[in-house]
This record gives sequence, structure tokens and C-alpha cells, in this order.
Amino acid sequence: APWSATQASYSSSITQDAATKIRTINVTASYYVPMLFMRVLGIKGSTVAAQAIADLRFVNLMIVVDRSGSVWRTGSGSQTNPQIIEGDLLQFVGLNTPPTSIFVNGRDVVGLLSFGGNYKLDLSPTANFQTVSPNINTAINNINFDTNNSTNTGEGLYQAWYQLTQLAQTGALNVILLITDGRTSAFTSSNFAVKNTSTCSSKTAKSGFI
Repeated sequence: APWSATQASYSSSITQDAATKIRTINVTASYYVPMLFMRVLGIKGSTVAAQAIADLRFVNLMIVVDRSGSVWRTGSGSQTNPQIIEGDLLQFVGLNTPPTSIFVNGRDVVGLLSFGGNYKLDLSPTANFQTVSPNINTAINNINFDTNNSTNTGEGLYQAWYQLTQLAQTGALNVILLITDGRTSAFTSSNFAVKNTSTCSSKTAKSGFI
């Protein structure tokens, strides 16, 4: 240690608020520091102490991936783009050696959802996203990019938001990451009312997505 200082004490603790999931890290340390000029007054050394407290908002992340036909066809009709998306996601949140993800398994919560005409929850949000079975790597590799899928972006975002609300962690940093290549071409709704003056032969309410 500088100036021949020696550690006198050190302690650290981590607590977590049960409701908000905000974690508080408390660190206290003290060092015995030899004196130089103060020795003429008979003071050979002094103890210096410091304390630091930090509140951390760990991340709840829902990744929303567009698996529509336009994504599949990007690149002059080639099929390379889905592979790029999967490769980048594996580096971003995947279980790799050496590690490449900034997110920590067992601490941060990560989930994966993909959408075309409809949505699929590929991996429910979990803190054990790299070690759960199937894990995040399997979920990424199994995203079903399809040449005939439309782009129902609203449903994908809504379902990701719903997953975050179910965690009910108001103190966490709740984030939705959207990966898409274009504008919405579909939406989900219900009870499409048909006007009585319509010439359609069937006037019952219609449900589904277009």
C-alpha cells in the first residue's frame, strides 16, 4: 500500500428491498497510515477510515425480435440477416467463453420474445437466463424467421411490457430492446364490428389479426 499503510479493517454488505428489488451496497474500510512530519510531535501514525454506500437498480430486460418475412429477405433475398441477429444476440446476452455479455446471470433478469404476424415468448424473463434449461442461447438459436411472416410490432411490444409488469419490480431498470427492420404491417384486435349497411353476407363480429 502507498506510504506503507496497512489495512486495519474492512467490511461490506449487500441488502435488497423486498418490494422494489433495489440493492444497497455498503463498504467500510480503515487503514493505519504512518506519519512523516508529524513524528516531530510524537505522532507516529493515524487511522484513516472511509465509508461508501451505493444503490443499484439491476436490469429487467425484454428483448423483442422481429422475425418477419422482410427480415428473412434482407440482403437481396439472402438468408444471412437472421444469422447476424442471432450472432449479435449471443454476444449481447448469451453464455459464451470468454464471457461477452454485460449482463450478469443470477442478478439481471433477461427474457426473449419474437414476433411476426403473432408473438412467441421464446424465454420467460428470468435471472438465470444463461443457466436455465432451455437457456438464452437455445432460445436465440430457435427463433423461427419465416418468409411469410408479417410485422405485428405492436403485439410484440405489448407482450414484452406485460412480462415486465408481471415482475412487479418498480425499482428495477425495466427495459425493452426492440430489433426490427421496418414499419408495422399487421396488428392484433378483436370484435371487428361490421356495419349494418354493409353488403357483406356475414355480419357477425370478426376477431383475429390482419
